[in-house]
Amino acid sequence: MNFKGLFISVLLLSSATLFEGCGIKGCMDPLALNYDAEATKYDGSCEYGELQTYLLLKSEMEAGGESVIVNQEFSPENMNKTVITRLRFYLADISLRETGGSKLSLSDVELIEMDSAKFDLGFSNELRLDVPAGNYDQLDFDLGVPDNFNSVLPADYEEGHPLSVEDLFWVWATKRKFVEIDGRYDYDGDGIPERPFFFHTGLQILYRDVNAIDVDFAIADGQKKELELLIDLDYVFNQLNMDSLYQSHTNEFDANSMQAATMFQNAFSEAFSAK
Repeated sequence: MNFKGLFISVLLLSSATLFEGCGIKGCMDPLALNYDAEATKYDGSCEYGELQTYLLLKSEMEAGGESVIVNQEFSPENMNKTVITRLRFYLADISLRETGGSKLSLSDVELIEMDSAKFDLGFSNELRLDVPAGNYDQLDFDLGVPDNFNSVLPADYEEGHPLSVEDLFWVWATKRKFVEIDGRYDYDGDGIPERPFFFHTGLQILYRDVNAIDVDFAIADGQKKELELLIDLDYVFNQLNMDSLYQSHTNEFDANSMQAATMFQNAFSEAFSAK
């Protein structure tokens, strides 16, 4: 037996085992700024950026308990096939109520875009709202643009601001559209949604204070909380008279236009819930 060779092999094996046991010290947390993929032993050196605490509010349309997507056919309750081709709207004075306590203001005005593929302006159906850690039981907001902002020209806001969008500003009224919804529906029952409808609502007379929505959630420091803001299209279309009042630019000098706009704005403002 070659004892010298055996001794050298044992020595090398022991040295390798000892080295492996020591490992490479460093930060082993992938979420850390200084994460070291080669580290095998934690040394307490991990560094983190400021943790973000926020609410992600995601608007969704639904009918019959099913999700509705822009440009996708659906059948509202008591109506034939319908397609929504565009939906944009402003939410204002968004706030959360601390459980059993006071309101926390989150944003003055935000623009919701239900089909961001159609507009390259950086808006979508998701709002990121910074909130402090805590427990919350109520979501509150208005539908429209507050009067003190409404007449300010889009050009007076920086690009990317919700009120900078030119085609949501009525030059003739020096006011903004609060809600812009376009689509088609099957009015004659032949299975083809061919009649165009639209409701473009605005003017301060149609600004609506939406009833506070009950929620129940807690959020911790550094946590993201998602909340769905649901729009019940069954309710909306059930409140309308789509046989005769299915188009409106909120023309205050046209009684039918104002009636249609008012009916829609009332129904839309009452159709929100959250989960």
